[in-house]
Amino acid sequence: MKSILVKHDRSGYISEEIPIPTRSDATTRELTRWNSNEEKATNDIILSIDDAELKTVSKCTTSKEVWDNLQSVHTSKGSVRKIELLTDITSFKIDEDGDFREKLDTFTSAVEQLESMEIDIPKDMLVGINTKRSTAEL
Repeated sequence: MKSILVKHDRSGYISEEIPIPTRSDATTRELTRWNSNEEKATNDIILSIDDAELKTVSKCTTSKEVWDNLQSVHTSKGSVRKIELLTDITSFKIDEDGDFREKLDTFTSAVEQLESMEIDIPKDMLVGINTKRSTAEL
């Protein structure tokens, strides 16, 4: 996600390296351009997240707020967060009625977040979970 912001020269909005111009120093055009790029940075982030994450940032008004909110969610190492992620992994099922891609993205995200917390999940366990079928298919 940060790569997208860097590619479009918008990472400075989340790091505050590109501060909002003060009204006394800036022209209307500069303020308009800053607001436009800030909004684009916010949209770049929002377009890169899933629906569950979207709910957590729905009240954020700037790209920095969105970024900080997502960062706190993803870097949380508390026991509750670990349990939530492990539940996402162990409850993974392939349902005919559900959106497979969305479920797979949630599964992959949970694995990656646990790995970033230095919690290793044995690969053979992941394969077993990944191939689990819903009881409706039995």
